[in-house]
Amino acid sequence: MHPDHVGWNVSRIDGNESPTFPNARYVAHEADWAAYETPRDSEIFGYDWWLQTVTPLHRLGVLDLIDGETELTGELTVTPTPGHTPGSMSLIINSGGEKAFIMGDVFHGPAQITETDWVFHYDMDPEIAGASRRKMLDRAESETAAIAICHHSGFGRVIRESGNRYWQAL
Repeated sequence: MHPDHVGWNVSRIDGNESPTFPNARYVAHEADWAAYETPRDSEIFGYDWWLQTVTPLHRLGVLDLIDGETELTGELTVTPTPGHTPGSMSLIINSGGEKAFIMGDVFHGPAQITETDWVFHYDMDPEIAGASRRKMLDRAESETAAIAICHHSGFGRVIRESGNRYWQAL
């Protein structure tokens, strides 16, 4: 629900709002809905992104608020990865016998694969964010999943060398 991930959700023509993708369902965690529906966030980000890009989806009936790990389809599951925000989520893709995790804002660069306690400025709860990073790395390793970091291009894998985890691009 961060403003750098929710743009272009809504189209406005002659004062009428409609979902940009009318056949899509938008999925968000209930905890983020509760956390962002405050005036404070407009002050932090400098514009009322919430009212412009998110609340119209709810009003238009295309936003599904969920809690916990939720299977969307047989191949797509969202899983909570709190810390960056209370309701931050990641997407698990399971297709053709292979897995990939789209990590959202769990990581903000490959260095955090090794340094899971490094804090990103906008992490709302740095301690929980670090725990989510470690949990997802454990899961990626145990499930041999490729991973993608939202603010870093490309897919990679977690590798171990001398007891440390590192990012290896695919």
